[in-house]
Parts: sequence; structure tokens; C-alpha cells
Amino acid sequence: MLLNQSPKMARKHTENKALILEAIRAYGTVGARGGATTLNVMYEVYLSYDQARHYLIELLQGRMIERDVGTKKYMVTEKGIQYLTAYYDLDNIVSN
Repeated sequence: MLLNQSPKMARKHTENKALILEAIRAYGTVGARGGATTLNVMYEVYLSYDQARHYLIELLQGRMIERDVGTKKYMVTEKGIQYLTAYYDLDNIVSN
């Protein structure tokens, strides 16, 4: 957790990242859509453009997603899938 964040804010941040990864993964696996655009992420996760862009940049820097320059679509990487798995595992532990 970052020093200047409360536990609630840190949880919200990790939750948003997981929601974005899930949205991108859904767009990447359904039909021939081949990934999610920034607009898809905004609508699916209910974020403003600035918020979506902030998270997408962070996920790109963390190598959890990659972006196709030609189509401008995002795809989840193996590291992103590992993040989701760890997130859900931890959520199950905390819930029980």
C-alpha cells in the first residue's frame, strides 16, 4: 500500500485494475473483436476518460496488458491473468 493512501483507497485501486483487466479479457475472447478500446473500458468499468487512461498506462507499464498500435485495442497478457488470479484468491481468503 502506498504511504499516502488509506486501506480503502488502496483496495479501490486494486479493484479497479482487476475490473479493467476483466473487461479487456472479455473483449479479447468474444468473437472477432480482438481486444478492448479505451472507450470500451470506460463504459464497462464506469470510469472517466482520464481515469481509464491513468489505469491503462499503469497496466501497460506493469506489462499486464499490451496495446496493438494499429487497432488501438488492448489485450491482457499472461502477467495480467496472474494478477487476476492472485486478486481473486486474496478476495476469497478475505471473504471467508
